[in-house]
Amino acid sequence: MKKNNKSINYPEIIIFALILLGLVLLYLKVFPDSMKNAIITVTGLCMVTSPLRSKKLVDNDERNNYIDLKSKAFAYNLSNVIFGALIIIFSFIHAPFIILLFTLIGFLILQASELLAFSYYHKNN
Repeated sequence: MKKNNKSINYPEIIIFALILLGLVLLYLKVFPDSMKNAIITVTGLCMVTSPLRSKKLVDNDERNNYIDLKSKAFAYNLSNVIFGALIIIFSFIHAPFIILLFTLIGFLILQASELLAFSYYHKNN
């Protein structure tokens, strides 16, 4: 019989975060500055264009739709925390004001889109 365990597996999350941190530190040591900028630019382009090129199969299974929506909601909530942490970190390390401003604008765009979507769905449902 399958055990239905809905608890968060913190050791796996910590291991994943440590591996990710190790990869970032390796990235900072191995690649020259020009290559770092190119890698970050290509990663950003992939993130921007991924919704345009993703062609999901139409899935009428309610369980899969629920899981998809729940995972997106979790990722959105996590992105709010990450943007807040980035703004605090950038202000502590005295990053250029333009970087702080772009991070803040990105955070405000997320918040505005949430408010607009909530208003839209509240009126139509």
